[in-house]
Amino acid sequence: MTLEQFQRQLEKQGTNLDAYFSKNLRSVSKKLRQRAQLQATIDPKVRSGDLYRSIESKIKSRTSEVEIVLSAGSDSVKYAAPIEFGTKDGRLYPRLFLDKAVKLQQQRMPKFLKLLLKKVLDGQNAR
Repeated sequence: MTLEQFQRQLEKQGTNLDAYFSKNLRSVSKKLRQRAQLQATIDPKVRSGDLYRSIESKIKSRTSEVEIVLSAGSDSVKYAAPIEFGTKDGRLYPRLFLDKAVKLQQQRMPKFLKLLLKKVLDGQNAR
């Protein structure tokens, strides 16, 4: 496929692009949250489940940018940051449960985007 053919096909599917990407961005956000929750149950071990329940992912969009924000902690779960990053005095080592989830999702993104783009160009419904 030439670049011109590619551009024409994208323009043809243009009305569907927003819907495809929006739907799949929600899917990626959900998978990211689930992966972080899984990482938070492996290390540290679950005691109350508060840390697990405090993990959320939100989609934020600006004029030309869309991002997924993964966060943990709340007013009652103030220990999320020390568990993620560790403490300076070394009493807690970094667990990096959010970081591990993000890195895993970043590794999967090229394959995911390639599949999504193929579906858009073929005019199929993205899953």
